[in-house]
Amino acid sequence: MNLFIRADADVSMGTGHIMRCLAIAQAWQNAGGSAMFISRCPSDGLQQRIRREGFGFTAIQNSYPHANDAEETKALLDAAPGSPPSWTVLDGYHFDLRYQTVIRATGTRLLVIDDMAHQVSYTGDILLNQNLGACRLTYNCETGTRTLLGPEHALIRREFFPYRRQRTPAADARKILISLGGGDFQNVTAAVLKALALIPMTDIQVRVIIGPANSHREQIEHVLSRAGYQNELLTAVDDMGPHMIWADLAVLSGGGTCWEAAYLGLPAVVLATTPHEQQFAADLLEAGMIDRWDSAAQLSGESFSRVVEDLLHNARRREELVRTGQKTVDGHGADRVVTYMRSNTHS
Repeated sequence: MNLFIRADADVSMGTGHIMRCLAIAQAWQNAGGSAMFISRCPSDGLQQRIRREGFGFTAIQNSYPHANDAEETKALLDAAPGSPPSWTVLDGYHFDLRYQTVIRATGTRLLVIDDMAHQVSYTGDILLNQNLGACRLTYNCETGTRTLLGPEHALIRREFFPYRRQRTPAADARKILISLGGGDFQNVTAAVLKALALIPMTDIQVRVIIGPANSHREQIEHVLSRAGYQNELLTAVDDMGPHMIWADLAVLSGGGTCWEAAYLGLPAVVLATTPHEQQFAADLLEAGMIDRWDSAAQLSGESFSRVVEDLLHNARRREELVRTGQKTVDGHGADRVVTYMRSNTHS
């Protein structure tokens, strides 16, 4: 059975849409199906990552609302072997009702991933929102649409599974992981690194991971060259698991990496860059899954450094975050979604 995934990635939107769709593609592949990504994705590294996973990749030049997108995607679905595909996944805030209608008219079954309920209405067989606050939102869906809401559907990629029980919490925490999204177009990473230099500890270790869409590498390298703490910078990392196992705590953006940290039991603080991320982070904090969140635009170096230092010294607090995170995210979200998709596939 064929699965098509329509999702984009660039500096402004980051890579999160594609990365969480990878989890669905992996679960689909594990169940014996094949998957094809259709994407406007200028990152060669991310395209290669998708292909190495055993999935097809077709690049498109212009993303919706450009007029060519819907028709080009429709033509690809129509020309697919065994057309129409069993399922198509749409993941992007720009895929409105008109776009959804064009895709569904090919005869494919449709899964729409949406975090905000910002469209006037939705058409599709499944609407998925993995976030904690999903049940508060009102989705205007047509009759018959199945809604899959909440963190039991959190999309965790399979490369994290071997590391689930490998973290050993440290009483004397020193290792900090920084991962602020695939694009980080505001360059929050550099601001965080400067703030960490204010911590009055000489033995902290900082590992920075930036995505292939990050355009600020030179500035980040400059900040790290002047930092008084041990550090290393990595880019285009395919397997985040070992780095999360290494760390005692993480500084993350308000995206899918928070689910991965919770799954592996990595305590975190969050810096949110958009109103949507702020609400997501607030929900995580209320659920006891993160220690703190702040607006990236209003980051105070002194205040933030104290938050991180306090968490480094507070083993009991870190243990609480580990327990709550792993209880909430069990890693089977993508399998649950795919099981429902396959049980509702036309023969």
